[in-house]
Amino acid sequence: MDTVTLYHGTPKENYEEIKSDGRLIGPVYLTPKKNVAEDYASANDSDYVVFEMEIPYSSLTYDSEFVSSHDVDESLSAGSV
Repeated sequence: MDTVTLYHGTPKENYEEIKSDGRLIGPVYLTPKKNVAEDYASANDSDYVVFEMEIPYSSLTYDSEFVSSHDVDESLSAGSV
């Protein structure tokens, strides 16, 4: 697995800044599940954008809020990296 498709949901007011910078300043929440990014973003603002991005697998780290192990694959399965 060379890359992983991940999603980030954010209020639309953040969209232009993220688009012009070409990067997310983090830490940020990323998920392999588009519906999870949509749910997260819509819970914070009714006017939101979901970014889809390809991230090199080697750049990922586990999300300690979702898994107790230090395993990226387990974190992806849980829905967050």
